[in-house]
Amino acid sequence: GCGSDFTPATPDSGRRAHTAVVISGKMYVFGGLGNGSFLNELWQYDFISDTWTQKSPATPGPGARTYAAAVTDGTAMYVLGGYDGTNLSAPVFYSDIWKYTPGTGEGTWSAVTPANMPALSGHSAVMDGTDIYIFGGYNQAGYSGQLLKCTLEGSCVLQNSGPSRRAFHSAVIESGTMYVFGGFGENTTTGNNTVLNELWSYSLSGGSWANIPIAPAVLDGPIPAARSKHTAVIEAGMMYVFGGVGSTSNKIWLYDFAAENWTENPDDIITAPASRAAHSAVMHNNKMYVYGGYASSGATVGLNDLWEFQPKPSPELDIWTPLTSPPNQ
Repeated sequence: GCGSDFTPATPDSGRRAHTAVVISGKMYVFGGLGNGSFLNELWQYDFISDTWTQKSPATPGPGARTYAAAVTDGTAMYVLGGYDGTNLSAPVFYSDIWKYTPGTGEGTWSAVTPANMPALSGHSAVMDGTDIYIFGGYNQAGYSGQLLKCTLEGSCVLQNSGPSRRAFHSAVIESGTMYVFGGFGENTTTGNNTVLNELWSYSLSGGSWANIPIAPAVLDGPIPAARSKHTAVIEAGMMYVFGGVGSTSNKIWLYDFAAENWTENPDDIITAPASRAAHSAVMHNNKMYVYGGYASSGATVGLNDLWEFQPKPSPELDIWTPLTSPPNQ
């Protein structure tokens, strides 16, 4: 349950379990698993020209890894933790934070790891000013239910507990509140590990958690399936959830923060990417961009495609558009 796709049986040309952020009109994709190898590659995608550019590996710089987390303050990308299983007899769970600052050439990497940063993979992270909030994750000890507030030049401090232990969930930040959805981890009712569809909120100023009922006000309305290794992004007061293990749908679920309800894309949107997990998703200019992942729960089909999703005032008019993919890995 923690990661059947860490080491695929046969190499493929796709990329999965990577990270992605947007800085100054460009998407930066780091790491992941591709062609049977753990990667520390950095790729830049230009939204205007629809072109990809690979940046040269930096020395020093982050090692190859999957299931890291990444955040941005608008000027730099911060890569946190991750897993490298290249040597199966001695796998590595990282406890570092690396900062990438784009430049006119290759850009620069620098280590900014605060004290007490735990070794994690499959965790989530959001950034508020100069603070990074890290929740959950997985390492040699199992699943984590800790929430940490990390300052880049200080230390990571444990915050109030809330949701059960989990990894491979999603987290976004909206108006001073962090929202955590889904993942794979502890079911507090049964005590077993399973895929989850819980939605939790955490007030950054109040330091308190709240469990948001997943059922909509209309009891026969849609409810998102439990899932892990999905993505979640926000735009205009809405959270967009796409893909994941546990969900075979390639439809988008929308959560309205103000109305506190879920809606699903209409089923008649034909041109859409394949359902997937361990992909990346970012928002740019009111559009969502989904890249890579794998196309089955057994991680047998890697993906190397990039898709643009453009919401419209009427959901049935929503548009998916395939864009240029990076060179095969």
